[in-house]
Amino acid sequence: MKHNIRIDGEIKEMDFELGSGIYDANGREIFEGDTVLNHKDFLDVIDFRKGACCLRGSALYFYDETKITVVGKN
Repeated sequence: MKHNIRIDGEIKEMDFELGSGIYDANGREIFEGDTVLNHKDFLDVIDFRKGACCLRGSALYFYDETKITVVGKN
């Protein structure tokens, strides 16, 4: 994913994925762009919105991470 970062006062666009700091049911950290199986057995892609990793438009920390499993990269 493309993100802007400021380095020594200069803004640069870089391509990287942001970690959520939240771990799935298997102890694997969930990153932006990951495809996950959520608590209702739907496949979803984690995206980054308004400063947080989100699942279905809601911040990931609102979900029970023990019911989310990373199944691949987007």
